[in-house]
Amino acid sequence: MPLAIDPSVLGQEFDRTRYGPVTAEELIAFAQALGETRPEYTAPGPDLVGHPTFCVRYKGDRFYPESIPKTINVRTGFDAGKDIQLGVPVRPGDTVEIRSTLHEVYEKTGRTGSMYFGRAAVPVWRGTARNGPVLERGAERVNQSREAKNKAVVLEAFEALFNKRDYTAAEGFWSPDYIQHSAHIGPGRDGLFDLIKSIPPTLKYEPGMIVADGDIVIVHGRFSGFGAPVNWIAADILRVEGGLLVEHWDVIQDEATREQSKSGNPMFGKTFPVYS
Repeated sequence: MPLAIDPSVLGQEFDRTRYGPVTAEELIAFAQALGETRPEYTAPGPDLVGHPTFCVRYKGDRFYPESIPKTINVRTGFDAGKDIQLGVPVRPGDTVEIRSTLHEVYEKTGRTGSMYFGRAAVPVWRGTARNGPVLERGAERVNQSREAKNKAVVLEAFEALFNKRDYTAAEGFWSPDYIQHSAHIGPGRDGLFDLIKSIPPTLKYEPGMIVADGDIVIVHGRFSGFGAPVNWIAADILRVEGGLLVEHWDVIQDEATREQSKSGNPMFGKTFPVYS
């Protein structure tokens, strides 16, 4: 049940705690403790990033505002758990700042008495120390976190299906109720998978620009080696729900050579294709 507390307490930031700079050794040790072996999480170098759950190791210095009523005994409080939404990855050299805001306080009563629960939002801000003050890169807000995750899902899905031909892994990315709008692909997930199975193993997909807005992701990419005399440049439009690709549209053009391009610029990347 709700408690009689000052409403001004809710939604107000009550703690900021800063950690860092993060070291490569910390990121690698955390990933290895999880049994992780993928090089992006365990190999030193410019591509090293923190595991998506790395930030669970951080907490604020304070769990509650000073203005919580004295009738609530917080001396025996504990951290009951975390729900994490991934934004941009943490990298070596980053400084991490925890900003805590109280969203809700409520009471639950059982046979042994009452317990009070507080629900706090704790966004993680990431910055980089560069011989001076920390330069904040911005808050990983909920919508930005979801869009970043959706983009990652699309790129991993395309890599699994088009380049690795790993149909078992691909089933984990495409919804069984997948809706297909492309005129050259059969309906559903099976229609797409059957098409890829019919294409020569030389098929290669290269992603380029990728943008997201809510549950919609658009990726601009190149398909080559699929048996046609020219490459395809495609804008694939996907709707993502719950980490699965659930709907697809596309716009496709043949990739023009330098001689064919009226703009004088490549359709994809920085170079023109050369066809035999």
